[in-house]
Order: sequence, then structure tokens, then C-alpha cells
Amino acid sequence: MKFHYDLTQAEPVIRDYAVGGTSDILEGAVVALEGAITTDDNRFALQNANAAEMSNVVGVTNEFYDYSAHLSNTGSNAATEPSTGVTNYAKVIINPMAIWLAEYSQEAANDTVNTSASSDGKDITATFTTDREGDWIYVTDVGSTTSGAGNLSQIGLSNSTTSVTMCTGYDDGLNAVSTSDTFIVVTNPYTALTAGGSLDLSAATNDAGAALKGAAATGNGAVVVLQNFVQDKSTPMEPLKVERHSGRVMDAATCKLSADIQFSDHLLLGATVSNRIIT
Repeated sequence: MKFHYDLTQAEPVIRDYAVGGTSDILEGAVVALEGAITTDDNRFALQNANAAEMSNVVGVTNEFYDYSAHLSNTGSNAATEPSTGVTNYAKVIINPMAIWLAEYSQEAANDTVNTSASSDGKDITATFTTDREGDWIYVTDVGSTTSGAGNLSQIGLSNSTTSVTMCTGYDDGLNAVSTSDTFIVVTNPYTALTAGGSLDLSAATNDAGAALKGAAATGNGAVVVLQNFVQDKSTPMEPLKVERHSGRVMDAATCKLSADIQFSDHLLLGATVSNRIIT
């Protein structure tokens, strides 16, 4: 993800901070002071935020921290525990009122399998959280690339927790979907499925901590969506609108879904999810 703008119209505020943990931290990944305040890592350094929580967020990295490369080094560039006195740093944008442009991950680990074929593509079957009306379904090309890949539509009806049906009047252009198709869910702005938020970050290797996980079931991450966007090779990046985009088949090879998001559990805003509360 990347800095998009600041609600106070501030410029990005960038600081060098010590980073820890035992994994790479991607450029554009959310970092936080995660976990128990009594542990060494959480006293000394920032780590990848918990993908299913995003509590105590400090900011988003502005460079890549290659833990794997540092691991084989010695001296001042070694990837060791901060408690040893050896410190590694990364640049972090810390604006508490920042709005971030984050892509919805289409990695296989974050896709959900459609479990029942639909000849008109108007129904998607899987285990859903209730009340997904207003959210969007996008069929990726990770599963079957010859069936429903590229289908983009807004959900008009949640059928309990077993399936969703697309908005009527904007569903006639869809391709059939098969049981090998996979999809992601794009959450409607300012909506949530759990208290405090509902979107998790991706934990997939290629975009861990730097992309959104568009899951069919409830997430727990404290993320607020302000606006969703779509683009492909023939569509410039533009806000998702039912009258323009629902029922369309996008170019699956180039289609990207993204969102303007804010982290509601930022430490500089008085984070409250876990036990590191500034009062």
C-alpha cells in the first residue's frame, strides 16, 4: 500500500525506526507494536502488524526490510534480536490521519472457492458472513480462467450464510461461474462486520501486510474503507459504482481492486485494541 493523502492535508511524516521480528517487512507493509508489552521485540522495535488485528499501528513502511539477507550478516548489519544491542532500521510513514491506497490481494491464499456453478453468474456460493449486501464480488483468474474470471458485481442479497446474489438490473453481462472459480469480496465503504472493523491484511508471502484480504467470512482487522476503486487495461482507476461497474466482465489478467483505507487503532490516535494504550 502507499500513502494517498492525509485528512489534515499534511505531508507524509517519515521517521527511521528500529524493526524487529523474524520475517521480512515489505515496502508498504503496516508495522505496529504488537503483542505483550513485556517482550523484548515489543519494547525495542516495530514488527509486521498482526494481519487479523492491526492494533497499535505506528505506520506503513517506506522501504523493504530484508530480514533474510540480514540474517547471514554480522556486526551492525546483522538481523538479531534488538535486545542484543544490534539494531536494524526502516523508514516508516507515521501520519495518524493518513489515508492509504491498498490493493485487494488476489493471491491464492486469499481467494475463496465458489462451490456451486451458476449458468448466469448471478449467484456465488460459499460460506459467507451474513449481511454482505452492498459489498462486491470479483472472480479472479486464480481458479478457473475459462469460466467466470473477470466477473465484477455488487451484492444485492445475502442468502443466509450460504450464498449471495448480485444486484438485479446490473447483472446481465456476467459470465457463468463454475465450481473451480475463485473470488474475493470488496467491502463497501464505512461498513463493518465486527466491532471496530472487519478487513484483515493479507498474510500471503508476496504481499504480506501490504495488501487487503477480501474474505467471504468475517475479519477482525481495525480497517475503515473510505472508497473502493477498480482498473484494468481498458479502464482507468475509478471509484466503484453499481451503475457503471456491476455486471461487467473485467480483463482478469490486468484487473486490480483497491481501496482508500484508514487504520482506526493507530497509537497516535489512542489505540485501544490491546494492552499498549496511551492515555
